[in-house]
Parts: sequence; C-alpha cells; structure tokens
Amino acid sequence: MSSPASTAPDDVAERTGHAVGRKHLRRLTGAATRHRIDLLVGLLFVALAGWLTHGLWPDPTGRVLSLNPEDQVLYEWFLAVDARAVFGDVGLSTDRLNAPTGVNLMANTSVIALGVLFAPVTLLFGAPVTFALLVAGNLAGTATAWYLLFSRTLRAHRAAALLGGALCGFGPGMLSQSNSHLHMTAQWLLPVIVWLVVRLLRAADPAAGRPDPGPGRGPTGRGPTSHSPTSHSPTSHSPTSHSPTTVAGLAVGRPALGRTADVWSPRRWGSPPPSRPRCSSVKRCCSSVPSPCR
Repeated sequence: MSSPASTAPDDVAERTGHAVGRKHLRRLTGAATRHRIDLLVGLLFVALAGWLTHGLWPDPTGRVLSLNPEDQVLYEWFLAVDARAVFGDVGLSTDRLNAPTGVNLMANTSVIALGVLFAPVTLLFGAPVTFALLVAGNLAGTATAWYLLFSRTLRAHRAAALLGGALCGFGPGMLSQSNSHLHMTAQWLLPVIVWLVVRLLRAADPAAGRPDPGPGRGPTGRGPTSHSPTSHSPTSHSPTSHSPTTVAGLAVGRPALGRTADVWSPRRWGSPPPSRPRCSSVKRCCSSVPSPCR
C-alpha cells in the first residue's frame, strides 16, 4: 500500500500533462479557426485530386492507368527499390533490371526522394498504394502550394489565388504528365523556392515587401503624390526593389523577365524608365553604376 506522499508527485505530473495537452489542443484549434479558409481550399484540392484518380482507389494493386501502364509498373518498381534504403540497401545502380548488366539508377527518373519519404507506406501497403497516393498528392500539393504563395506571399485576392492554384495544379500539362510521370508532377517544391527567393528579397529591401499603392497614389494610397516625375531619388530604382512578379520570374530562371518587370513594374507607371549608363567598356560601366554590377 503506497502512502499519500508517494502518490502526490504522480498526481502533479498527471495534471501537468493534461494541462499541456489542453494547451496544445487549444493552440491547434485556434490555428485551424484562423486558417479555416485555407484549410477548406486545401480540402477542395484534395477532393478534386481524389476524384481525378478515383479509378485507382478501389484496387491499387490490381489496376493500372489506361494511357501509360508501362511507366506505372516501372515507377512502382522504383518506389519498391527506394524503400529498401531504410534498411541500408542504398545503391545508385542495380542489377535487378537489364540483367546481368544492370542499369544506372541516377540516369533514370527513380524518384529517390519520394521513394524514401513514402517508404513506410510502401513497406506497409505496397508500392502500388504509394504510387496512387503520389499521383493524387502531387496534384493537390502543387495546387495548394501555389495557392498559398499567391494568397500569402504575393498578397493576391483569395479568389484569384484559388484560380491560379487550380490552374497550376490541375492544368492540362499536369493532368497529362500525371499518367505515371511522378517526377514531373511533383511541382509543389517550386512555390517553396519562389517563397524563399521572395523572403531573401524582402530581407535585403524591406520596402519591397510593402503593398504597392497603385498608379498615381502616394505612399498612403489616398491621393496623388506631391513629387514631380523628375524628383525621384537616386535610389528609387534600386536593383533590389523588384515586384513580386519579377521575383517569380527570377526564381524560375528568367533573368530577362526580371529586368523587364523591374523597369515597367506597376509602381513606376507614370515615370520614365531609369537611365542606364552607356560606356565603351565593361570596366567603365561597372565604375558608374551601383555595387550589384560589380
């Protein structure tokens, strides 16, 4: 029989655990309430992706895509091989294909990252189930990621962000490549890259993260500015003050788009494009423009 003194610490620990659990539950409930619209949009994309891939769900191990069953079998084989990495069987080549010569897995779209990430699903339910999940997950994940980028980072209207996310996640190209090409539909990482580029830009120039007041409006957005078009400061056309559209162009590797949008971005309508020095040599040009040229 235990004494009351020995059970007191256990009661305190139990009450503390319950309090911590209730605190976490309240925090999760509050977050879900604040972001309920985003959650509903995500659920909408998941439902749409599930409807598009509904033919695989009744029997993932016994059904194949009608347009490209050969690649489906190959990707399921890749997923099964990738799942063996959790047991230490890591190799960049294999002799289980094209025996006895073997194949170089790095020269094929073996989706190693997706295979390792979903290894528990593959080991528990089989590679066909993982394949079906990835086909639907890539569609819904890509649409949701672009929606969050448009609505939160680029501050687009929710309806426009919803339409843009749906187009990026369920456009003709995505639906076409969903026929077994998992490496081409896993585009949910691209919005993350653009988001990181935007964060770098806004960290370098905090003024670039403020909403544009619009053409002909002052810094407060209430009326015309009192400055003449020729009274811009030398730093008003800083190379780091790109619009969010420019950032998206830079993130996908289009420097020309970034330079064009920098000159003709909406915040500079009504003012002439910045003059650029004309020099006979690169060295002379770099000596007359700001540091990003160097």
